[in-house]
Parts: sequence; C-alpha cells; structure tokens
Amino acid sequence: MCKDARQLARQCKAEALKEQSGESKKYASVKAVENKTGGKYNWRNLIKWCLEKGREIKDIADPNFGTVKICPKEAREEVYGIKLKSIFNN
Repeated sequence: MCKDARQLARQCKAEALKEQSGESKKYASVKAVENKTGGKYNWRNLIKWCLEKGREIKDIADPNFGTVKICPKEAREEVYGIKLKSIFNN
C-alpha cells in the first residue's frame, strides 16, 4: 500500500469515528452542534427535513439517551443555515 493510500485510509477511519460520535462534517448530533455553536436547535425540524427529502437518518450510541439520531449536513444547512464543515473543521 502506498503512503497516500495509507493516509487516505486513516482519514476515512477518522471521519467514520467522528460520525459515530456525532461530530462529523457529514453527519452530526444536535448536542454536538449545540456544544460547538452555543445555540439551541430542535431535532424534530431536522428529522422532518430528512423524511421529506428521503434522506438517511442514522442512530449513534449516546451515554445519556442510549441512542440519538444524526442527520446529514444538508439538513442542518437548509433548516438552520449551519455548515458542519465550518464548525467541525478538524
């Protein structure tokens, strides 16, 4: 495996771990976004958007609630004008 392929594999694994924690550039939990922005957001609006657009809603483990729903970045951008890439830039 070449150096670039190993680096790409590490980046993909890191992004997958971030998604599992609800802090990804592609999917994020309401709690993670609220912690980063200091705002309050209603998860029901995001779920409604996903259902209307036929987009996938994922479940992730959460220590407080057992599981929580995470929605794709497009939901947050359209509903709340928040770009996940700008708040989860690491």
